[in-house]
Amino acid sequence: MANRRMFALSVVDTDKFLEMPPSSQSLYFALGCRADDDGFCASPKRVAALCGSGADDIRLLISKGFIIPFDSGVCVIRDWHVNNHVRKDRYTPTLYAAEKAQLESSPQGYYSLVTDGVSSARLPSGQPNDNQNSTSGRPSIGKDRVYTRNKPVPRREKAFSVDSEAYKAASLLAEQLDSRKTSGKPESEETKQRWAADFDKCNRLDGHPWEEIETVLLFCQSDAFWKTNIRSGEKFRTRYDTLHDRMEAAHDRTG
Repeated sequence: MANRRMFALSVVDTDKFLEMPPSSQSLYFALGCRADDDGFCASPKRVAALCGSGADDIRLLISKGFIIPFDSGVCVIRDWHVNNHVRKDRYTPTLYAAEKAQLESSPQGYYSLVTDGVSSARLPSGQPNDNQNSTSGRPSIGKDRVYTRNKPVPRREKAFSVDSEAYKAASLLAEQLDSRKTSGKPESEETKQRWAADFDKCNRLDGHPWEEIETVLLFCQSDAFWKTNIRSGEKFRTRYDTLHDRMEAAHDRTG
């Protein structure tokens, strides 16, 4: 296996990367240094602990599209082939062949997860999606459309009803933010639907109960520091564990 690892400025010198907290940036570099020659890292949680990062940072890297997780616990660096070009005489194939079989690589070197023959990943922001017009026959997903083998099909986003728990959580966040505005328009329906999708994932994928989500949300919107930082459903989800811990610590102090 090659023992040198590189990081492309086209990945790590972007606003998308630099807007992340230092702990998330550090974790990305640590995962990249410990990945095998195909970009797979066997123990992202252990690596996060070693470099002082946490579960929030792993989730942020996933949501920002820098790593792809698998059910086995393994993850892969999405930009691996942009960052690294391993010589064939030094290349050692990954041990995670089953996970690699679930991926395809774009001509630009970005991994994407393939489900039922359709790529489910987006290229990082600002990168051209040239392979949409490729003659390779492999489908891919752009920002606004799902591309099948022959023609583009508009992306269908799930709509949340006003009675759903996810929409109620999004509306609660919108109400909190709107109440502190001195000018400007209230949060739009499109924004609340987007936040509802984040809250839905927080419950359905992350396993947090709705009652707890509401309690944590009310805490962060009443805290002087967090209410200025948690201004979207995505930010709430990526910082959930930290917010929950801070809430518990505050309760312990007040008895």
